[in-house]
Amino acid sequence: MALETPTSLVEQHDVPGATLALCSADGVVTRSIGWHDRTRAARLSATARFPIYSIAKTMIATIVLQLSEEYRLALETPLREVVGSRAPWLDPAISIHQTLNHTSGLPDYGSLPAYREALLACPEDSWSERDFLVCAREAGPQFAPGAGWAYSNIGYMLLRLAIETATGMSFAEAVAARIAAPLGLQQTGVVEDLAAMRALNSGFSTTLSHDGTEEDITPRYHPGWVAHGLVASTAAEAARFLHALLNGSLLAPPSLAAMLTPIRVPVAGHPVFRQPCYGLGVMLDPEAEGGLLVGHGGGGPGFSLGVLGLVRDGQAITAVGMANSDRGDIGLALAARELRRMTPIDR
Repeated sequence: MALETPTSLVEQHDVPGATLALCSADGVVTRSIGWHDRTRAARLSATARFPIYSIAKTMIATIVLQLSEEYRLALETPLREVVGSRAPWLDPAISIHQTLNHTSGLPDYGSLPAYREALLACPEDSWSERDFLVCAREAGPQFAPGAGWAYSNIGYMLLRLAIETATGMSFAEAVAARIAAPLGLQQTGVVEDLAAMRALNSGFSTTLSHDGTEEDITPRYHPGWVAHGLVASTAAEAARFLHALLNGSLLAPPSLAAMLTPIRVPVAGHPVFRQPCYGLGVMLDPEAEGGLLVGHGGGGPGFSLGVLGLVRDGQAITAVGMANSDRGDIGLALAARELRRMTPIDR
C-alpha cells in the first residue's frame, strides 16, 4: 500500500501544502506535499496537526451512540430534556436522533450577519455558549422537526452539551477518554484556547481580513468560534479513527448500523458523492461503486479537510486529505483520490 503525491491538485487550488493518509488492515501510510506555510521556508510534515472542524461531528455522534449503548442517553429522547436548562426555548419535538442527522430544523450560524460581524471585529475572543444560543433562538427554526434536512452546527453544539451533561465530563475529557485513549491517538484532542491554536500547523485564509488579504489564521482565530468544539488531529490519526469506527472498534453493530442508515439530502452535483446522503454524524453515498462511501468533510478558516472510508463486505479502508488553506474543497477531493486509487469508487 503506497500513496502518490497529488501535486497537480494541490497546485490547482494554490494551497501551500497537504498531508495524506491511507489506512487499511495492513496499517497506515502517510505522505505530505508542499510547505508548512506561504514562506516556503520549511516543508510540510506528514505529522502536522490541523484543526479538523466538522470531522469532529463524527466523533460527537460516536460518543452519543456510545452513551446510548450505556443507557445514559436515548436517541428518541427530546433534546430539551437533556439540555433544557441551557436552552429552554428548544422545541420539545426535537429528538437527539433528529439532531444527529440534521432533520431537527435547528438553525445554523455561519451565514448570519451577526456572526460574521462579531468574528471580523474580534477573532481572538469568541462568542460564549450563551451568545450562540441567543443567536439560534433569535434565528428561529428552519422547519418543523422531521420535516426537512438542513445542516446545523448549533445542533451539534447542543449534542456536545448533552454529552457533557450525561457524562459529567468536559468535551475535551470525553474525546480523550472515549476516542483518543481507546485507539492510542496521541495527537488528537480538543483545542480550547489561542495558545493551543498557535501550536497547530499554519493555515491560510482571507476570512479574518477586512480587505481580502490572506493570512495565517492560527495566531488570531479563537477555537471557541467553532460552537460544537474544535478538535485537532493528524492525517494518520484521523484515518485510524474512521477505520476503527467503521470496522467496529468503537460501536456495537446495532449502533454502527444506525449511524450508517442514510437519508437523502438536497444536494445536487457533489464532486465526491454520487448520491449525497447523511447518517448520524457521517456523510454517506450508498451508490458509490465498490461499497458504501462514508466520511465527513471539514472546512473553516485556514484549512480544508476530508476523511473518507469505503465499506465492503463488512471491512473498510479509509483515506484522509488535509490542506493548510481553505481555498476550495480540496480535503475531500484528496481523500477521494486516494480511495479511487485503491478501490473503484469513481463513476
